[in-house]
Amino acid sequence: MMARSTGTGGDDGGGTADTSVVGKESSSRANSLSSSSLGGVTSSCSMALTCSAFLLVSLCTMPFGLMYGYSVLVIPIQSIFTPSEPYALSESHAVWALAGSLLMSGAALYFLAGCIRLHPKATLIISAVAGALGLALQGAAMDLAQDHRMAAIAIYYVGQVAFFGPVCGSTFLLAIFASLAWFSKLCPTLPGLGSGLIGPSLAVETAVLVWMSFGFNNRLGRGDLCEPPCDEGRLDVFFFVAAAIVGGSLLGAAHMWRLPSASEPAAARPNTVSRTPSSLSSEPSRVAPKARVSLTAIDVARTRTFWSFFTVFFLTLTPGFGLKLMSSPVVYFTYGFSAAGSNAFTCFYLACYGVGRLCTPIMSRGKYERARKIYMAYSLASACLLLVSPATINGLPSRQWPSPLLFCILVATQGFFLGGFKGLMPTSVQGLWCWMDGDRAYKHYDPIPAYDLVLGMTNLALCTAAAVGPVTAWVAYVAPADANAKQYEIWYYAAGALQLVATAILATPGVVRRFEPPPRVNEV
Repeated sequence: MMARSTGTGGDDGGGTADTSVVGKESSSRANSLSSSSLGGVTSSCSMALTCSAFLLVSLCTMPFGLMYGYSVLVIPIQSIFTPSEPYALSESHAVWALAGSLLMSGAALYFLAGCIRLHPKATLIISAVAGALGLALQGAAMDLAQDHRMAAIAIYYVGQVAFFGPVCGSTFLLAIFASLAWFSKLCPTLPGLGSGLIGPSLAVETAVLVWMSFGFNNRLGRGDLCEPPCDEGRLDVFFFVAAAIVGGSLLGAAHMWRLPSASEPAAARPNTVSRTPSSLSSEPSRVAPKARVSLTAIDVARTRTFWSFFTVFFLTLTPGFGLKLMSSPVVYFTYGFSAAGSNAFTCFYLACYGVGRLCTPIMSRGKYERARKIYMAYSLASACLLLVSPATINGLPSRQWPSPLLFCILVATQGFFLGGFKGLMPTSVQGLWCWMDGDRAYKHYDPIPAYDLVLGMTNLALCTAAAVGPVTAWVAYVAPADANAKQYEIWYYAAGALQLVATAILATPGVVRRFEPPPRVNEV
């Protein structure tokens, strides 16, 4: 069914309201970001707003940044739960819990996107409590593992899957809303910057947390990455510290939360979607509201447009997430890196990811057709690299050169592509769902609610890919006990095939097509 919404447009449907991603703003000035005078903004005040907006986005992405860092925690956690068989597939609790938490994160994005959009501050406060509790439970599980193994495993699953997973999805969606809204206001000449800045924020946060976990797990008594835990190793302390960091970050984000209103600095932003209805603005509109039709989550889920792009998004992200998890174990076991070296290699991947996430949406210039061509180019290049790499050296990985160098190139490029795919998602969603905004023929239809819902619901594909990629990579690389049974090249060929399928879907006319709302609505 279709819902009625109130718009602020005149007879031409163009609208006179301010443009920002839809979200419910706080009316309290005490909770606002650094604000400015209404008549104009000095450069110093604009810089203060920019820094405050970036800080808000960074605080919201903190839980997902920690989730990204679990790739270096999988083997240490496995060695705590099952020191005799840390790599047995049936005992891979850290991997299964990671996959479960990502699926729960995706479920929160899919089913709760509308609620999160309307109640951002409440979401952040609840997430702060739930996230801190989930991480504290994981720390308690590390403490109990030696004496009460099964109870510790159960507590770990509850903390990771039931509590921490939904928190990651909910806060990540708010980070997207805030980043798109603020930076489309503050940097109108770079329409992709709002999406791109999330990448460096995530990369830096993950790198910091990765080295924190290394300090607690290795330098405090764990010299070897896969050595059974000793009394001096304090991975449990890391989780307790992380609980305080995540809880404090989200409470800080709740205190700061505000999306820009009509009084904020703005400039013309052609080809961008970021309009906030006056009912959600901090200033009352002088134009009488007019009923307009909008989509609900059920309506969105019934469209071919949603599921076609959802499929492409899932197919292109799965290989990158798989390599992300594989990078640390592979360089440790296959190439003989130290624990510190494997952490550094993970940070190298994160750096490539951050560059891709920042630069690619800016390259698209906020235009859908340009974003689609970049998306196809990245997907095709990723497929070629994945398919050629194993055949080049008769099965990757290998200790002989050029295997180490090739693996470094592979990880760097796939990290860059992964960031690029994620950075292009908001522009692609905008082009598919909001192309009619301002068209007189569709003045009865308000595309913004659907845009916000699709932003959240499409991220279910991201979380599913982040679960499927690492699990399949773990099965292919680490779990087989017999080294001769590890068919590394099969995973690469399968990942390359996924990218080719995604490229074909995007290249075939009419498969991923723009949503077409009804041209008129019958008056009741």
